[in-house]
Amino acid sequence: MSRMRLALSLLVLSVLLCMPALAATEPGTLQSYSDMANFGVSLSPQFNVDKLGSTGEPAAAFAPVFPADARGLSIVGFRSKDGFYLRLAAASSQGKDVQRPYVAVQVGTAQPTLLALGATATGPLAAASIWSPGQPAQAGAVVVLSFATGQIDTPLLAYAVGADGSVRSIDTGGALTLGGGYELRDLDSDGNYELLTERSLDGWAGGITYIAVRTFDPQTLAYHPDPDKFKDFFRGELAFYDWVLDTRTKMVDDPDSYMSREQRGWYFAADYQGRTVGFDSLVPLPDAPEAGGDIGQWNQRVDSAVRRVTEYHDQLKAWLDGGPYPSAWRITR
Repeated sequence: MSRMRLALSLLVLSVLLCMPALAATEPGTLQSYSDMANFGVSLSPQFNVDKLGSTGEPAAAFAPVFPADARGLSIVGFRSKDGFYLRLAAASSQGKDVQRPYVAVQVGTAQPTLLALGATATGPLAAASIWSPGQPAQAGAVVVLSFATGQIDTPLLAYAVGADGSVRSIDTGGALTLGGGYELRDLDSDGNYELLTERSLDGWAGGITYIAVRTFDPQTLAYHPDPDKFKDFFRGELAFYDWVLDTRTKMVDDPDSYMSREQRGWYFAADYQGRTVGFDSLVPLPDAPEAGGDIGQWNQRVDSAVRRVTEYHDQLKAWLDGGPYPSAWRITR
């Protein structure tokens, strides 16, 4: 069996297997929609969403603020129960190499505002999320955006949209997330939606990851790390890594029991709380003639991945017991 060659072709598949799947129906999460626009949409229970398409009055309202090369217009509306109404429109330029994104917002009947996206947004809008730090008619809304850049680690942009239509940038603290995926979740039930991002832990595309948490400060308009506030969440993360390392040991002892033999390829995987987790980065391959490739080099990468996951597990446990932060977080007390 040539798992070396198969595994190399399955790393992209493993990305999908390892991404966290936080159900929209869980308390404190946003409701997600994939059929409202050309981009994903998620919103807090404070809002309802309207599919506005790309023609008619909504398109005419945004036309003056978009550049002449904007194509693929898609518009959605977010309406709160207290009367706040925000429309968000996205398009992109049609170039051979880069599709420059354009995003604009409009509150009520005010003049739409074209957002200053900067150099980090190098692909079309992939996802937009909205929530409010108070009553939307007074506090306005927080909008978080992700773009289809094609990069492994993708930066996020966020904006505070005032009830008067004003727009200010929110500092995300340089947040990067794997493949542009992120979540907003109210971890402590205080009405403030924390920003959850994901990074590679084991150094493999599609391997084991870790989650970073940032909380929103409306006074400074910033998302910043405050992990000590969310130790219950990280205890759940520690339980996950306990399971990963325990399951990895079982796979090494009995690999055939954990081999998924699907038509699209074979790979090591196991289920954890309703989601499938890929383990190719953590299980060494036997040095068999039919395997193909450089098995020694492959297994050296596996050993490195196991060390990284074990180190993070141990540092996370030590921090929960009162020690320093895990080095992966790159923050100090």
